[in-house]
Amino acid sequence: LEQFISVILDQCKKGGKLILLGNGGSAADCTHIANEWIMKYRTYRRPLPAIALSSNTALISAAANDGLYDEVFSRQIQVLGQRNDIVIGLSTSGKSINVENALKEAAKLKIVTAAFTGPKSHSNLCFVDHHFSVEDDDPGKIQELHLMCLHIITDMIERDFI
Repeated sequence: LEQFISVILDQCKKGGKLILLGNGGSAADCTHIANEWIMKYRTYRRPLPAIALSSNTALISAAANDGLYDEVFSRQIQVLGQRNDIVIGLSTSGKSINVENALKEAAKLKIVTAAFTGPKSHSNLCFVDHHFSVEDDDPGKIQELHLMCLHIITDMIERDFI
């Protein structure tokens, strides 16, 4: 995690933004963290660029309605992702095709990627720069640890931008 924080800090100093994505409870965690980057976590400071791709409900429902839910995040990465960004995908099950597709798209664009998963990822995610797997079968514990890691990341990045 410490190495990943260092990479994020470098990317942010180059003008990159944090892009978060996930489904269900993970989507809520993505929005939560993006808001803390933009507003504040512990200390008032300049806003840090972040976006949760699951926050656009009209786009999400259109993708589901049109049978494009597997591409709902990857298509957003195609138009919003830039070289110095950081893309974090959350998948409690480790089996979210739309999260995997977005991480693959980000990797193609040479954007720094990280996956936060549970223990049963259906893919080895070899294309991801950083993979954090919570080795527990309890979805609640997996999500709690993902959020704790995201808070640690946010805290460390915020300290550098005060």
